[in-house]
Amino acid sequence: MLSDLQACKNSYDLGALLDIQPKHLTYLLFILSEEHRYTEVCLSKKNGGTRLISVPNESLKSLQKRLSKVLYECQYEIDQNHRPRRSYGFEKKRTIYDNAHEHIGKRWVFNIDLQDFFPTINFGRVRGFFISNRSFALDPKVATLVAQICCYKNQLPQGAATSPVVSNLICGSLDFRLARLARRARCTYSRYADDITFSTNQKTFPSLIAKASSSDQGWEPSDELDARVKSAGFVINPTKTRLSSHDSRQLVTGLVVNKKVAIPRETYKASRAAVHAMLRNKDWFLPRFTDSYRWNCTDESPTTDQLAALEGRLSYLFQISDRSDDREVNPKFYNPSAIARTYSDFLYFKYLVKPSRPLIITEGISDIFYIKAALLSADKSLNLLVDHKAAADNEILIDFFNFPKTASRVMGIPGGSSNFSVFLERHRNFVRRLSTNYNRRPVLIVLDNDSGIGSAQKVIKDVYKIDISTKIESNFFKLEKSLYVVKTPQAPPKIETSIEDFLDPVALNVNLGGKTFSSQKDYDTSAHFGKFILGSHILKNFEKYSFSSFDPILDRIRAALDDAIA
Repeated sequence: MLSDLQACKNSYDLGALLDIQPKHLTYLLFILSEEHRYTEVCLSKKNGGTRLISVPNESLKSLQKRLSKVLYECQYEIDQNHRPRRSYGFEKKRTIYDNAHEHIGKRWVFNIDLQDFFPTINFGRVRGFFISNRSFALDPKVATLVAQICCYKNQLPQGAATSPVVSNLICGSLDFRLARLARRARCTYSRYADDITFSTNQKTFPSLIAKASSSDQGWEPSDELDARVKSAGFVINPTKTRLSSHDSRQLVTGLVVNKKVAIPRETYKASRAAVHAMLRNKDWFLPRFTDSYRWNCTDESPTTDQLAALEGRLSYLFQISDRSDDREVNPKFYNPSAIARTYSDFLYFKYLVKPSRPLIITEGISDIFYIKAALLSADKSLNLLVDHKAAADNEILIDFFNFPKTASRVMGIPGGSSNFSVFLERHRNFVRRLSTNYNRRPVLIVLDNDSGIGSAQKVIKDVYKIDISTKIESNFFKLEKSLYVVKTPQAPPKIETSIEDFLDPVALNVNLGGKTFSSQKDYDTSAHFGKFILGSHILKNFEKYSFSSFDPILDRIRAALDDAIA
C-alpha cells in the first residue's frame, strides 16, 4: 500500500486509490466551503471545560475513513523495519490497558500532557511531513491533497477519522526522542495520544526527566525533556504534570497501576450508582457527562443517547476489569466480578426492558435463521409476528438475541440449552432489583425438546416450580411475568425433538459445494457443513422451501405472545 500511495502524482491517481472521482475530490476539498464540510459540536470535559468536536459530512467522512485505512496499512509496513512503537493510543491491537500495563508496580510514575494536541498539528505540518518523511516522500501535489482531506481550519480536527493515525505518524519523531531520553534515565516510556508517562524503580526519580518545583504539582519536566518536546513541535501542559510514588495511588491514563491495572474505585461506584438508580426508576447522572444525561425516570424513558453513554462507560470498565482478572474463563463466567455484575444489570435492562417489541432467545444463531425464514414465508394468520406488506417485503415484528460476544457472556447466554440455567438465575436476580413501575417486554426462550434441556429444566423446577421435562407437552411455559419457555413439539412416536426436525427435508438434504448438512458437533468438514451454514442458506433462500412442518413452532410462539399481551 505504501508504494501505491508513493506512486500517486496527482488527484487522478489519489482518487483512484481512494475510490473517488477526481472531480468529486476537487469539489469536496476546494469548492465546498468548510462550513458545509463540517458540523461543530461542544462536549463537556471531565475538568469542567468543553471540547470542540468537528464532525465531517457523510461524503468527507467516507473519504477520511478510506484514507485512514490506507495510512494505517502504510504505518504497518513502515513499522516492520523499525523498533516497536511506544505509542498505544489509536493503534491497532493496542489499548489503554496495554499502555497502563507498561507501568505496573513501579516505584515512581511521572505523567505529563501535551497541550492542544490535535490543534498543534496544522496543515503545514501535515503536508510537510508527508513530503519530507523518508518513509513516505510523497509528491507535493499529493501531500497537499492528503493534508486538505485531513485538516479543518488549519488543524487536525477532533472528530475526523484521519486525525488519530496522522497524529501518531507525526509523533514518531517525538516518541523517538523521548524513548532515547528514557533509556538514558533508565525509565519506561509510553504515550497514549497526548498523555505521556515515564516510570522507574530507582530510589529517586531521575532529574534527567523531572525536577522539583514550587508549582502546585511540586514537580515539573526537566529542561531537557521540555526541550525535546518543543523540538518535536509540541508544548507540555504545566497544569497536568504529576509525579506519584509507590506508596500513593499511581494513575496512568486514568487507570490505577500500583499492583495491577485497575479501575479507580470512585469511577466504578459512580457507574454502579447510575445503574442502580436506573433500575429503581430514580434520577441518575453519569459523571463526566453533561446534564443532558440526567433522566427523570418518572417522566420518560431514557433516550438512546443516554443509554449509549452509560453502556460505553460500563463496557470500558468491564474490558479493563476482565483483562486484569487472571482467572480462567469458567470461574469468571460462573462467578463474575462486581463490575461484570453491574454491567450485566445494565444489559438486562437494555435487552429486556427498554425496547417494546417481543424478544426471542434461542440456543444459537442457526435457530434464529430458521425462525426468521419461516416468518418471512408465513401467511396472514401470524399477524402478531409479521407485518404483511407487499410480496417478499414482510416485516418481522419480533426481535432476536443475536449473541453479541460480550453481552452473551455477561448475561449468561453463550449458546446451548445447558447454559440457560445461568441466564435464568441472573434474570431472576435482575427482576428482584427492578422497579415494578417498568413494563418488561415479553421474552420467549425457544429450546429443543431433547436431553440438552436438563440443566435449564432443573433450575426452572427448583426456582419456578414448573416441570418442562421432555415428556411434558404444552404450547408454552410461563415462568413469570413476561418470561416464557417454548419447546419444540413432540413428533410421535418421537418424543425428543430438535428444531431441525421441523425443517423442509429438501433443505436438510441440500448440497452446497459438494457438502451435505450434519447435525453432529464433530462432523467431517471435508464432507459436511454445520448448522450455521445451513441456517444462512435457508434464510437467504426461504422462498425455495416449504415451512408447513414448521408451523407448530410458530403457533407456540404466537400462543405465548397472545398470553403475554392479554
